[in-house]
Amino acid sequence: MFCKFLLLLNFTIARFATAYPTLYPETNELLKSQATQLDRLSILNNSSAWSPCAILPTHIHPRAANYVIATRGSTKTYFFEENGAKLIVNTLTPNAMTIFPQASLHTMFNEGCTEATLVSALSSEDPGTLTFANSLFELPVDLVSTAFGGDISSFRSRVPNLASNAITGTRDCLARCRK
Repeated sequence: MFCKFLLLLNFTIARFATAYPTLYPETNELLKSQATQLDRLSILNNSSAWSPCAILPTHIHPRAANYVIATRGSTKTYFFEENGAKLIVNTLTPNAMTIFPQASLHTMFNEGCTEATLVSALSSEDPGTLTFANSLFELPVDLVSTAFGGDISSFRSRVPNLASNAITGTRDCLARCRK
């Protein structure tokens, strides 16, 4: 399955090279170094299994684009590239792929009642991650409250701890899947 992913990724990278020209060198050769690389793509996360209704907290990778392909289940993806840009929504089903451009605000949601599996690759060996809800509420409460137009001090305690993994899903999904 992973070899099929690399072949699909190589094909997809070639198709997206026009849209993201700074991410791709002249050739599409498989390179080997400390991390396996395809073009300048570091395969950092081979795959992850998500339980039904799981959500990946909204975050960015300031130094990398993120390439995600589904191998099982149905995962809804969302991202913004910048203020004023249109929200991009995709549904990943087996063998479907999406690209989150470098520094785009993105999240993913296993909308199904079965496990979903995704393969993820990043365009840097040091992509960095900034999870927004956690970071936002580390700022002074009066600044954040002003930005939201009201007191948000009680809301901070409801933000899940910083997570690099998926968190519990929406109430609607959990009820539908009887979790």
